[in-house]
Amino acid sequence: MKKCLLLFAVLLMLTSCSLENEPKVNFDIVFIATDSVATPAYVTPGHSYAMDMYYKKPNDCFFVTDLYKEPNGYTQTLAIQAYFIQDANCAEVQSVVSQKATYNFQCPLNGSDRYTFKFYKGDDAAGNKQFIEVNIPVHQ
Repeated sequence: MKKCLLLFAVLLMLTSCSLENEPKVNFDIVFIATDSVATPAYVTPGHSYAMDMYYKKPNDCFFVTDLYKEPNGYTQTLAIQAYFIQDANCAEVQSVVSQKATYNFQCPLNGSDRYTFKFYKGDDAAGNKQFIEVNIPVHQ
């Protein structure tokens, strides 16, 4: 009898919940422009380095989720990745203070004599991606 009541209770809960009436949230995954960066003057093999990327969210419909990283040999392309909520009432961000995202770079023991970091800074008028490009030498 207890098993029948438990089964009935579970079935009742499953049939009383409907996802059909739940509001749908539409979002895009986008990149937020980097305003400025702080990088080391040089790197040494085997050491880690923090590289800070400063940005401002265009409005409060942007939610920073991660750093996009695309390594290509001795060049690394980095961007601040965010969810952008579509069809929402978005308020302008009032703060003039930049927010910071940090990328931790581990300099390999065997590598190049220099690394290039390309930080996404937005699109130009033609829709081409623009970058803050920093070349960092390796000191032994």
